[in-house]
Amino acid sequence: QLSDTVSKVEETHTKIILKTRFKNSLMQEGKSGGFRLISILDIVNNTWTFISVYPKKGTFAKTDLTKSEYQTAITTYREEVISGTLVELDIENNLSEIELK
Repeated sequence: QLSDTVSKVEETHTKIILKTRFKNSLMQEGKSGGFRLISILDIVNNTWTFISVYPKKGTFAKTDLTKSEYQTAITTYREEVISGTLVELDIENNLSEIELK
């Protein structure tokens, strides 16, 4: 557990998979009833990649991703890194796409 909103799911020598809790502003339940964002922090390349998001309450609610769902997301991430199909967005510029050189 890194903080009350961020927890470490898995860690390798170069990457950390994080689960971040976000409050749903439409509900009065705090972070526990909000959303979970799964991301990968690449320490070597200094990048943060969005992998998945899911709600804790409502029609599409999940308690957590299954091992299979985590593995599928990580496999897709690796394939997109290798093929060069990941899209980089600039958070400082209205999430505009960054042209890769």
